[in-house]
Amino acid sequence: RAVSCALDQMAVLERFNRERVTRNQPPLHVGVGIHTGPVIAGYVGSSKALSYTVIGDTANTSSRICSTALAGQIVVSESTLSLLGNRYEYDELEPQPLKGKEHPMRRFVILRSRAAMATAASSPPG
Repeated sequence: RAVSCALDQMAVLERFNRERVTRNQPPLHVGVGIHTGPVIAGYVGSSKALSYTVIGDTANTSSRICSTALAGQIVVSESTLSLLGNRYEYDELEPQPLKGKEHPMRRFVILRSRAAMATAASSPPG
């Protein structure tokens, strides 16, 4: 669901940026990083400043992967990719050392959903 949501967000941002450009405003850029694993989730803080958060290695790794994503990229870890099955088209990036990790991590850029490709291929030329 996170990958599907990220693809939807990128599509909305693309439309939003086209409108911005027509108004001579600079486009906005964002990259997304997604990692899968166990986290500790809950409220942290005091009665004066309470926030819901996640903590743990999975949250830290997700943040590190996100920091490697370039504008417009959806970068996922190998553990996330393994759960996606054959639903998305992707390219593998060069493994990269991440803070707190002993070995460079494999990362993948999600390009599009295979369902979207099949729909586009089956549509008659317009």
